[in-house]
Amino acid sequence: AGLEQLLMLAAPLVHLGLIQSNRGDIDGAMELLEKALKIDQHNLDVRNNYGTILSTQSKFEEAIPHFLFVLKRDPAHVQARINLSQAYEEAGLYSEAMTEYRTLDKTITHNKGYIYYRMARVHSQQKKFSECEDYLEMALKDGFDVLKLITSDNGFIHFRETQAYRRFLD
Repeated sequence: AGLEQLLMLAAPLVHLGLIQSNRGDIDGAMELLEKALKIDQHNLDVRNNYGTILSTQSKFEEAIPHFLFVLKRDPAHVQARINLSQAYEEAGLYSEAMTEYRTLDKTITHNKGYIYYRMARVHSQQKKFSECEDYLEMALKDGFDVLKLITSDNGFIHFRETQAYRRFLD
C-alpha cells in the first residue's frame, strides 16, 4: 500500500502546480510538477501539464517529448494532442503541427472550430492565404468566432495584409 499511497500524491501536486501557474508563479508550478514527476513519471496528467507549462515558457523542444509520451500511451488523449499541435506550431514545425491538427479533425466530433482556426493560423504563417481563408470559413461555420481573434493574433499578421483577409471580412 506504500507505493500506491505515494503515487496518489502526484495528483494534488499537479493541482497545486496548476494553481501556481494560473497565479503567474511559473517557477513554483515547475517545482511542484517536477516533484510529481519524481513520484510518478508515468502519470499522463503530470506529463501533459508539465509539457504545457514548459510550452508557456517557449521551451517547446523540452515540452514536445512530454506530449508524445502521453500520446504513445493514450492516443485518444485530446488535450495532449492539442498541446502537441500548438507546441509544434509555435516551434515553427508546421508540417508536424498540421499532421496533429488533421488527426484532431478526425478524432473529435464537435467544437472543431478551434482546430480549424489553428489550421488557418498555420497556413497564414506559411503565407498560404487561400487555405488560411478556407479554414477560417470552416471555423466560422462551426460556430467559432474568429473575427476578433484574427485582428490581434500575431499568427495572422501577414494574412491581415492580403486581399484574402479583406474578402474574408466582407
